[in-house]
Amino acid sequence: MSERQDLERKLLELQGDTQAIRDLDLAKLDESNRALQQQIWALQDAKEAADAAAQLKDAWTSVGDSIMDEVNRIRGISDAGGGGNFASLMGQFNAATTAARAGDQVAASSLPGLSQKLLQAAELAATSRQELDRIQAQTAASLAETYAAIMAAGGSGNSSTGAAAGAGAPTGTILSNAAAAVQLSATGPSANDNLAQEIKSLREEVAQLRSDNNAGHAATAGNTGAIKRKLDDVTASSGGQAVSVAGVAA
Repeated sequence: MSERQDLERKLLELQGDTQAIRDLDLAKLDESNRALQQQIWALQDAKEAADAAAQLKDAWTSVGDSIMDEVNRIRGISDAGGGGNFASLMGQFNAATTAARAGDQVAASSLPGLSQKLLQAAELAATSRQELDRIQAQTAASLAETYAAIMAAGGSGNSSTGAAAGAGAPTGTILSNAAAAVQLSATGPSANDNLAQEIKSLREEVAQLRSDNNAGHAATAGNTGAIKRKLDDVTASSGGQAVSVAGVAA
């Protein structure tokens, strides 16, 4: 009988019949202790249910977070690595440009890094290739104007008057690329080198984009011309060439 009870218990465990196993355990207990055992099981069941609910909630939270990360990436508002969203970075870039042209060397040094982050955010936020090209071109133009102003100020040798003039002068940003007639305080060679390198990289990228765009237009024009010539052959006034369609076996 003892062997049979052990075998029946193992079978119930494999079947996952928890209630039947508990019934066997209750039968072995004194009747006065059975209510206490049932209370213990009730508390265990409640704890297991709470743990399972917490795990399920954590799993759904993780799934939801991954979905929202993708939403933020698509919208261009991901702040990974301190990059910030496009609108925020554009404001930072314009503010740094204003400060740099007013004689702030630290702001001038920050422009290359801000430019890179801004263009990365623009790739996510832009609604078309043309819009991204425009932002890249405007950013490069703004940096070029700032660089020219810095170089002019560096040769003037009058940093105090340059800063004062810059405070009241018009400021060019990526939204307004008119040249700013300002005098700036001299900036260090490191900032100038970084700006020059950034401008060179942007110009090379814009030149490559123009080349790719021209190549695409040329291919489209060639294909369009070939189609037009074929249509002219078919619709010629002398009767044109016949058009035949090859059948495909089913």
